Amino acid sequence: MAKPESGTETAVEPDQAKPHRAAARRRGAQPLQALIEEALEPSLKAKGFASSAIHLHWSEIAGQELARWTEPVSLRWPPRPPGADPDKAKDGATLTIKVEGAFALDLQHQAPQIIQRVNGFFGWRCVEKLLLKQGPVRKAAPPPRRRRSELTVEGSRRLDALLEGVDDPALKGALQRLGVGVLGRR
Repeated sequence: MAKPESGTETAVEPDQAKPHRAAARRRGAQPLQALIEEALEPSLKAKGFASSAIHLHWSEIAGQELARWTEPVSLRWPPRPPGADPDKAKDGATLTIKVEGAFALDLQHQAPQIIQRVNGFFGWRCVEKLLLKQGPVRKAAPPPRRRRSELTVEGSRRLDALLEGVDDPALKGALQRLGVGVLGRR
């Protein structure tokens, strides 16, 4: 780029003027998970979470049934005593979990398994104990119900022709339902 004349403002390359836009153009489309993690990061760090992984994967860690009635609230590390060896491993953190009142006792009995699952998810002894807080848990919206597929007359004939050689009625019924789902219009 040519030098600006003296007394005029310094010229700026278009990519230098808006570096975030230039970087976005080079990267292309980003996965939604990356954008969500960036948005949640400050809030989660304030609650002691190093990443959003425990929130995003809570149903995998705790199991579907338990995750419906619980949610992780915070992860608190004990303070390191003054003069402690920095190379020595820290004590495990306390994971605070909000739980619906009726399920608190069940979760208390499952605490060792939950700790083991969380530590297994992270791959190291991250959590040492659980702290349970009773209260209402925000429930995820149920997935939208799918409309039932319908076959066209032509699709029905095609499916019947494909299933003509199947003798077992249970297998034929299962394949029929599968065919309606695959060949049907929505």
